[in-house]
Amino acid sequence: MQGNFSVPQGVCAFVVLLAALLIAVAHSALAAEKLNTLVLPFKINTPTDMTRLTHTVDTALQKALEASPARMQTFKMLPRAEAESFFDYTSAWPPSHEALQDFGTETAAAVSYVAVGSLTKLGDSISIDIKVYDLLDPSSQTFYYLDGQELENVDQSMDRIFKDVLAYTGRTYLIASIAPEGNSRIDSGAILRNISSRAGDIYETEQLRNDMKNVFKMGYFDDVRLRLEDTERGKAVIFEVKEKPVIGQVTISGKGFYNTEVTPELTYPKADRVDIEFAIKEGEKVFIKDIRFAGNESFKDSELEKVMGTKEKGWLSWFTDSGVLKRDILEQDTARITSFYHHHGYIEANVGMPEITQDGEWLYVTIEISEGNRYRVGNIELTGDIIGSKEELLHLLKINNEEYLSRNILREDILRLNDFYAENGYAFAETTPTVNTNKEEKLVDIIIDINKGDLVYINRITIKGNTRTRDKVIRRELLIREKGVFDSRALRMSHQRLIRLDFFEDVSINPEPTPDKTKMDLVVEVKEKPTGAFSVGAGYSSVDSLMFMAEISQNNFLGRGQRLALSGNISGTATRYNLGFTEPRFYDTQLMLGLDIYNWKREYDTYT
Repeated sequence: MQGNFSVPQGVCAFVVLLAALLIAVAHSALAAEKLNTLVLPFKINTPTDMTRLTHTVDTALQKALEASPARMQTFKMLPRAEAESFFDYTSAWPPSHEALQDFGTETAAAVSYVAVGSLTKLGDSISIDIKVYDLLDPSSQTFYYLDGQELENVDQSMDRIFKDVLAYTGRTYLIASIAPEGNSRIDSGAILRNISSRAGDIYETEQLRNDMKNVFKMGYFDDVRLRLEDTERGKAVIFEVKEKPVIGQVTISGKGFYNTEVTPELTYPKADRVDIEFAIKEGEKVFIKDIRFAGNESFKDSELEKVMGTKEKGWLSWFTDSGVLKRDILEQDTARITSFYHHHGYIEANVGMPEITQDGEWLYVTIEISEGNRYRVGNIELTGDIIGSKEELLHLLKINNEEYLSRNILREDILRLNDFYAENGYAFAETTPTVNTNKEEKLVDIIIDINKGDLVYINRITIKGNTRTRDKVIRRELLIREKGVFDSRALRMSHQRLIRLDFFEDVSINPEPTPDKTKMDLVVEVKEKPTGAFSVGAGYSSVDSLMFMAEISQNNFLGRGQRLALSGNISGTATRYNLGFTEPRFYDTQLMLGLDIYNWKREYDTYT
């Protein structure tokens, strides 16, 4: 059967239009993504294993282009099969300007740049070359290259080189500069130190929002806002701040006591300045009449009051300030009473916060105490690194002589053990006590664990601050030597010996660590003081009649630690002159050398 079938002209036109649109969409897929830079697959130059290397490089390239949101918005890699349909990868590379111009016009009209690269493998090393073309003017090119890279690090190499490419083609997504604005008193550097974003970083809204919060948290600003400006190098980020007004004047009017009411009043003489006045409405002056304790069965109220800094009003309160309530002192008294109980074996004692009540013109303080049990000292054991004998170490402990546990004495014993180890060269010894409580027998067993650490030697001794005294005068007083074992007792005695010289106002010996934990430097720092003296005097005696005396001396002559003195004594019948020299350490030994030159003359007018 034959028949005629006709299609309306309107339908034909629609089909043709639809086909044209599909073709246009297929050719403009890149344009729809609004990309900035199109990256062509690299040309691979290698004498062997082309297929495997091509796959490795394409994978590394794709990974580098998707390493961050900014790169994903900037770069797009053209599939290799599609790229090979446009360009001949077997001929000269990169393609000619004309070929790139045609490619940009037909396929990548919305793309601004095309990156064309090659990778060359020689042995185990690779080199990467990239040219970035501006499609509006393909003759404008920017070059990037990496030489001498290892093939196994191709991922890192790709990431590194495309970071540089992004700085050029993706500068729209980069921060060109960061600066504060509106700050007149707060230093710009102080603001920038609270901003983690930096010029050259990727522009990230969330990070900049956190930076705004950090600037606001500085506490100097009423408002912080962000302003962005597009530049050729990227986005200029400006933090606009509004500084808080500065306090110009603080005025306190009135005096206050316990029932005082304080009202702050703010005035603004200038837009950026505020004056504060604290108006004080005085209450009646009240004093502490009585301090009471509740729950104290082992100690009298008077014993506990002696521990406290807060006192009741007494006859001499006008002079001693007793009876005045000071809340900070009263809070410290709670800790003092707790420590007092712990010192006497009540290690579970708990002291509550003081309760203050007022009755007329008097204050009453009540302190609640829960004493708990009193614990005796049980067994004491030393563990860990023992030097010498345990008996010798136990003999150092004073807690052995106590019937009840005292935390203060135990703390002093720990320090005493640390000092003992430090005197034997273990400068960083650690002593850790463990107190095991036997509630049934009310005993505490103490285990002291000792970690002696490394034996420490003196590496170098440095003298500072001696502008006149010679180094050797100071060094010969030190009981420790370079390359010798550290000794804390010798350090203390050396400090005392330097003080006794009477050459210095101040002396400090400070250990300093070195990169080698078994060695320590010592810095001896002194502050010189005048060591010369001049004295004059006059007197009268029946033998010499009127006398005049004078002496000038220098106890640190020429900075050598020697003493030189010249004295004179003149009277009506006699004259005496004396020049004395003393070397306290003859040839740096323990011998002292003294020399005196004198001239004595006396006139006698009677003879027998």
